[in-house]
Amino acid sequence: MTALKRFAVIAAVILISLAVLSSAAYIALEADHDCSGEECLICSRMEACVDLLKSVFTGITVAAVLAAFAAVFCRLRVFCAPNNRIPAYSLSEVRLLN
Repeated sequence: MTALKRFAVIAAVILISLAVLSSAAYIALEADHDCSGEECLICSRMEACVDLLKSVFTGITVAAVLAAFAAVFCRLRVFCAPNNRIPAYSLSEVRLLN
């Protein structure tokens, strides 16, 4: 992994973590606000925060399930790296018994 890719991955993880933490903090701080009715700005922002949290955790769940399936399939040798193939013997390697 090159340094640029590593930096991009770390930056993405930090930004997503900040978004999740700030959304959760906003929901916790404004949970008992004085609602002004149907057009409450705080309620609409809280709904946006909840939607963000749902989408992030859905993505994390899907990634975890796919990683688990890949690990199981590789363990069962259904889906493996190319270096784990069964070797194919040529005719010169097979000893003929008379």
